[in-house]
Formats: sequence, C-alpha cells, structure tokens
Amino acid sequence: MRRNPLTGEWTLYAPERAARPSNYQSGNKQESSGFDPFAEGNETKTTTEILAVRDADSVPNGPGWQVRAIFNKYPAVDFLSENSANGVEEKTKAFLFESRPVYGAHDVIVESPEPITRFHELSLEQMKNVFSLYQARWKQLSEDSRIKYALLFKNEGQAAGASLEHVHSQCIGLPFVPAEVERKLKSAENYQRERGRNFFEEWLEEEIAAGTRVIRATEKLVVLCPFFSQFPYETWIVPRYSSSRFELASAGEVSELGEQVHFLLNRYAQLQEGLPFNFMLHSTPFGNESDASYRWYLQITPRLSQLAGLELGSGVLVNLVLPETAAKELKGA
Repeated sequence: MRRNPLTGEWTLYAPERAARPSNYQSGNKQESSGFDPFAEGNETKTTTEILAVRDADSVPNGPGWQVRAIFNKYPAVDFLSENSANGVEEKTKAFLFESRPVYGAHDVIVESPEPITRFHELSLEQMKNVFSLYQARWKQLSEDSRIKYALLFKNEGQAAGASLEHVHSQCIGLPFVPAEVERKLKSAENYQRERGRNFFEEWLEEEIAAGTRVIRATEKLVVLCPFFSQFPYETWIVPRYSSSRFELASAGEVSELGEQVHFLLNRYAQLQEGLPFNFMLHSTPFGNESDASYRWYLQITPRLSQLAGLELGSGVLVNLVLPETAAKELKGA
C-alpha cells in the first residue's frame, strides 16, 4: 500500500483481484454456466471456513450451515503478505514515497446456503443470524493486535460493485486507521469538547423531534434519512444511546439491527425491485482510547446515480432526492 503525503490517505494495490470471477456480463445478466460456489454442497470449492452458524450435528467446511465466514479467495489484504509485501516492495519511510506491505484480514460472509441473490429475500430469523455472525467475526478481529480498523460492507447489484450474485458481504481488517475515519473521529471529539454534548446524542434528539426524516425510532435504534444525506434514499441505523463499538453492542441491539435492515430493504424493494446498493457498518477503531464521542452505525446507500467529474474532482455530491421525501416514501406514507 502507498500513502498520499498530501492527504494522508492510503491506497491498497491488489492486481490479483482483477482475476476474480463474475456472474455479470455487460448486459447485467448472469452467465450461462450458473455455477454457484457459495451454494450449500460446494463448500470444497471455497476457501477455509473461519466460523459459521451451523446445525448442531454438522461439521466445518461441510453442509448444514445457515451463515458462514470464509477467507476471501481474491483478498485486497491478507496476513500472508505481512512479511513478503506481495513480492512488490519493502516498507519505505521516505515522506514523498511512503509504502508498506499490505496485510490484514479480508473475509467473505456467505449469508444463505440457498441460491438467493437479494439480501431482503432472507427470512427475518436468517437476517438476525447474519448480523450475529457479523458481530462474532468483528470480535475476533478486535482481538488481533495487528488490526487497527475493520469495515463490514455489502455490494448488491452490478452497479454497486458486486461480482457474484449469491447473497454475501465482506469484512476487511486493516493495519491502519483510514484518514477519512480519523477525520470523523476528530470532528466528533471537537464537537463534544466545544458543545459539551455527544454529536450523535444531540443530532438524534433533534431528528426525532423534527420527525420528517425519521423512518423508525425504538428504544434501541433510530432508522433515518439524515439531514445531510449525500445519496438518494441514503439511510442510517444508529444506536439511540451511547454505543461506540460494534463488537460490544448488546445482543438485543444486534438482533434488532437485523430486524430493521430486513424491514428497510423490503421497503427499498417495494420502491424499486432489484435496487443496487452498498451498505457499510462503521465502528470505532480497535484500541482507540477516546471513543466516547462516537457511535457505531450502519449506512445504506442505494446506487441510483453515478459519480462524475464534479463529485470525483471536488468531493461535493449532488443528491437528487431530498431526505424528507425519501423518508416519507420509505415509511410507506
């Protein structure tokens, strides 16, 4: 990986990922072969199982599972490259040309043994199993001192970056904290220091009071289209009370998170069948000493428009749908 000295941002280089298979062609159709490496019965066609939600009488790397985490066959980072730097370059400390071996963890989480292609098609119970496994894997990564930050993400649909249709997500553990994450953490710390309140606490209070952008609010979680949404129909699911680390979230929060995502994605499907989207689960970096000002949250961004010159050149995004309109439609009003 190489660092931009102007922004502090790291770029991962993984040319081997160009060889990963795809179910998609230019017409967004599934290839005629139809082989599904993630389907139950094809466990020998995947990499080693890390953990799984399984039937009591089943064994790892065999049938009888509901959700399973496996090593990514085409990883952006892996621990095998920790000492070899993928055979490309050694660590350098030159300020203008700083590079490091790119290592870490990169998993695939297969979310159904059946050949399901849309996340919202899972049963509610299965969705809860998925989020329970998400947290279990997150806890494992948090215990590895080499990993400083983790991100769980889903790409559903070709426009969102998916290469295989079988319902799955990915979890990546990095040996550094991304510059964008550091900026958000610092902003939250500054907000709390200057205003004397947690940003998320005050923001959610104001959003709930206004009501126009809130889709659902329970004792545990708030589902809303933020005032500052950057994408059409962008939604966040945020803990209502202080909870900065996803690995420490209560079982009730994690179960309800699965319930709220199940509801929300079914609402998306009612608005537009086959809607491509990304979701990202954000949390505090591992080992962070000052996380009281932050919260974990799930962000869902439908991919209804493309990033073009303005967005890529300036970082300023153009949202074609007001969050108030999006929230009203997603509530089913």
